Amino acid sequence: MPSIVSAVTGTPKSAYANEEILRYGGQWLEQNKALSMLFERFLGSSHTRQRYFCIHPSKLLELGSLSERAALFSEYGVPLAQEVLLESLGASGIGAAEIGSYIFTSCTIPLIPSLDALLVEASGMSRDVKRLPVYQHGCCAGIVGLATACNMAQFGRPVVLTSLELCSLVFQPGDMTMGHLVGSAIFGDGTASVVVSPEDRGFTYVDSMSWLVPGSRHLMGYDLLDDGPHLRLDKELPYELEKVAPGVVADFLERIGWEASEVQHWLIHPGGSKILNMLEQGLNLSREQTHYAWDVLEECGNMSSATILFVLSRHLEKSDLKPGDKTVVLGIGPGITIELVAFESRP
Repeated sequence: MPSIVSAVTGTPKSAYANEEILRYGGQWLEQNKALSMLFERFLGSSHTRQRYFCIHPSKLLELGSLSERAALFSEYGVPLAQEVLLESLGASGIGAAEIGSYIFTSCTIPLIPSLDALLVEASGMSRDVKRLPVYQHGCCAGIVGLATACNMAQFGRPVVLTSLELCSLVFQPGDMTMGHLVGSAIFGDGTASVVVSPEDRGFTYVDSMSWLVPGSRHLMGYDLLDDGPHLRLDKELPYELEKVAPGVVADFLERIGWEASEVQHWLIHPGGSKILNMLEQGLNLSREQTHYAWDVLEECGNMSSATILFVLSRHLEKSDLKPGDKTVVLGIGPGITIELVAFESRP
């Protein structure tokens, strides 16, 4: 089975601490004291300490048209993703020309053609590389991309996955709904690239599963309006997940023949502190088993589809993985969908 041979992450150069974000949040909501206090509360409970933005927070307050956002996404996204892509290829020891397929995930701006076309040229990949850009999977696209990359690598050629999210460019100054206030308190910018080898060694793919929760489409997503995407985030989301997620995970583990007690590592997409807490409690996980998710949330915020790859990168870099160690990757995305991927460490 295929294995992950490198995972590299990157962020814009400028990090903004919560104190500075709160100051600009006060400017944003200065006409409504109640909402300003609510945003401060959301920021305080977000478990974030700082976030990275591609443009200064003062400029976010001036964002307008979709065309402006698209231009900024290209301007800042291409060099950031290119640097991380090239670094991941270098770390893998696999030449760009050897790559058989390239998966690109982003739910920031739906550009056509996707930015992956530019990244293929910049990296030196073959002109006949199979390209698969993914937009509508939102936050869970990084996990969908991992599973897809591993499945495609079984055809015998290496696969690269890049997730690029500049979530700050989706900020809507005129949107003061509860969902948008919550999103403004947790979302940040980042990119990551993962290289998957067809060789059965190291951090090896076992299986994956997707589960679409019925009647849940209203809980999370984007509403596309004239000025761009507006975040849809229902407060009932964590409670709906609490009902179904433990059963879905149990079914997945049963299908691959694992017991929950055998899984040493859980890499969870840090969609927010409430969701992380709910999944920990529902799955009877310790903070030690999930701490990389909390670390990434604190240091970078939620970077949509790229976030889980930040968690994965830290796991591969810092965990003392031994042969036989089992890892489950878990995320939630629009649909609502629950995405799972299992890996086992092999010699």
